[in-house]
Amino acid sequence: MDLCTHCQGTNSAAPVKVRWSIRLGLLGLAFGFAFLVVAPALHGMLEGVDGTIGRATPQLVVLLGLMLLSWVALFVRLARPVCEACNGTAPGWLFQALPKQDDGFRPERRGFLRATGTAVAGGAVAATAGVGGLLTPHRRWIPVGGAMFADNKTISDIQHPEWQGARVQNYRRLGRTDAMVSDISMGSGRVRDETGKRVAIEAINRGVNYFDTAPDYSHATSERILGEAIRETGNRHEMFLATKFCTADGHVHANASVKEIMATVDGSLRRLQTDYVDLVHIHSCNDLDRLLSPSTHEAFDRLKEQGKVRFLGFSSHTPELPTIARAAMKSDRFDVMMLAYHWGLWPEIREIMEQAHAMDMGVVA
Repeated sequence: MDLCTHCQGTNSAAPVKVRWSIRLGLLGLAFGFAFLVVAPALHGMLEGVDGTIGRATPQLVVLLGLMLLSWVALFVRLARPVCEACNGTAPGWLFQALPKQDDGFRPERRGFLRATGTAVAGGAVAATAGVGGLLTPHRRWIPVGGAMFADNKTISDIQHPEWQGARVQNYRRLGRTDAMVSDISMGSGRVRDETGKRVAIEAINRGVNYFDTAPDYSHATSERILGEAIRETGNRHEMFLATKFCTADGHVHANASVKEIMATVDGSLRRLQTDYVDLVHIHSCNDLDRLLSPSTHEAFDRLKEQGKVRFLGFSSHTPELPTIARAAMKSDRFDVMMLAYHWGLWPEIREIMEQAHAMDMGVVA
């Protein structure tokens, strides 16, 4: 006969349920896992390292498993040995016996629906935790993000006659590159069609000679359109052309091979219709491993020997910008840094720029 280990009373089969402490613990575990594990895995999407959630699939599967387990624990009823004297069951930390008058084996639609509603709410909380974990490192962007991505006016209400035919007036030395670049430059993240091409041609004709592009801008269309614009103007020798180590789908990873990295630049050259670029950046860098990847630096050295690139830089607008900038300067490998320039986001940016100036390192805002 099965006896209770606590009071030596007689055990008999009876319905038990999972303790509330365990149920809440599972929901809390899902919340913490979403915030601390899933969100960092998804961060690559926000940073641009990965264009898809593919690398976060294992973490998302585990989170789904935790949520499913939490849902089952909310309504499952099992037959376990329960002491007729003290109503105890084993293991006591996991189960508790139902009241004797409660026929826990009978399916209860209300309980199932209640458990499902609770699980849905828990899922919403876990999703919120994931989003919170994703955005928390970027929280300083929130106050400025709305204005930055707003549909701001692009055409002045007043058109002054002297603007017709106006040209760039000033060119500045870009650090140790010795290149004289226009103080008005053209970024090209949204260049994707003939309108963008006309803007690029107009910019070149007005004296803009610094163009910044990347393979993952408009899924490589940006490079192709700028390449056509530069070819049609015939001004390649006057341009300072910057692109990035990446593909149309995302940035080059720290563990990419030298061959893979060099291939990304060859692809950029084909799209830009040129045999060299002036500057290649390690793109949107938030990771020291990616900044200082031996494969990336070996690839750059080989490309430079081949005459396909002239200078090395990095760009950063991510949470670890100060750390990345300091490490880049310490390495003395980089000719240019392109930083998100906002005083309220990184108070250290003054110190960083002063140090870069002392090193004759070019800075692009």
